[in-house]
Amino acid sequence: MSSQKIKYIQKYYFLILIIGLILFSSFTSSAQSTLTISKIVNCNLFDTWNKWTTPTGLCTFLGEDAVVELKLNGKFEIHNSLLDINSSDGKILSYIPNEMLSFTWNPPSRFKHLKSKNTPIWVVVYFDAINDNMTRVSICQTGFHKSPTWLAYHKNATLTWKYILEQLTFSCGK
Repeated sequence: MSSQKIKYIQKYYFLILIIGLILFSSFTSSAQSTLTISKIVNCNLFDTWNKWTTPTGLCTFLGEDAVVELKLNGKFEIHNSLLDINSSDGKILSYIPNEMLSFTWNPPSRFKHLKSKNTPIWVVVYFDAINDNMTRVSICQTGFHKSPTWLAYHKNATLTWKYILEQLTFSCGK
């Protein structure tokens, strides 16, 4: 299969994911706005992409242990006891090399009762080259609802993603 055809298929799956997110939000009255955080890191696009899409790269800033199978429905598993991250059943939903990566996500153990097949939690990470040595990384997480517990999880997730982006910045060098 040609690389052009693979890229077309990946964009098609990404489009389906976006349409699904829009439909999910419009048909679920309890849906809340998506959490979005961005940071510019001192790292080129290729290296930043590899930090997110390889086990070695993820362990430089996010996990103590990681498993990544960069393919549709491939494993995206991260373990970090400090941040209470255990995405032992994480899956890659879609990706466009050096542009976008989306995956399923688990809430931390104190919010584990929120995890359900009826309330999927998705994360989309966007990569945008600012110049040859800098990349903007934008993280969007969706799947939140409007209950006090979900609002507490939203606050926790915001702090966690900010910390993760700081760790990414540190791993890239200042």
